[in-house]
Amino acid sequence: MFEWLQTWPDWLQNFWFLYITFHDLIQWGIMLIIGYTAWGQRRQKKELQELALVLQKELNHVHGELHIHMHEDASLHADLGQRGMRKGESSE
Repeated sequence: MFEWLQTWPDWLQNFWFLYITFHDLIQWGIMLIIGYTAWGQRRQKKELQELALVLQKELNHVHGELHIHMHEDASLHADLGQRGMRKGESSE
């Protein structure tokens, strides 16, 4: 019944034997690698989202600080009689 298998070269018979014997383990290994990689990507995505939220809060804080300093700078120039300095205009 398996005479056709015996006509194969030895290396192919060995490969076929290993594949038939261990293909379930190989499939489990491949699925473990895919699962671990997907879990790692999900974990990394969560960390990146948390970092993005922190950076957004910090950027909003810096933006607010810039407006405060621009207002202080404009009021100092106004005290010196230099109107329009906020827009980059000359006082003349």
